[in-house]
Amino acid sequence: MALNDVEEAHVEDREGNRYFVYEHLAQGSPTVTNPTGKETYRHSLAATTVRPDRKGTPYLYTLNLSCRQDLWDDLQPLFKESIDSYRLVPTTSNYIAPDVRPWQFW
Repeated sequence: MALNDVEEAHVEDREGNRYFVYEHLAQGSPTVTNPTGKETYRHSLAATTVRPDRKGTPYLYTLNLSCRQDLWDDLQPLFKESIDSYRLVPTTSNYIAPDVRPWQFW
């Protein structure tokens, strides 16, 4: 197994926007319960979409949900529901591009 493996990936069109949905498994870092970290894995489900700012510069927006592999079976349904509901709302006059205030994420 590689340090990070993509288990599944696909593209979805949601309300006229394209979302890239992918499940991946990554070798984790050591934890309190497993100080060596060699057998620690994290399972993730994520969705990424692209939206340009007012000048046309494209930005990637990602929702990534991750847990220890041993918790995956319990959390996967909730993760899937969350990823399926992930949408960017239309921008308003209050929109601030990520490069203007990178610390502001709301």
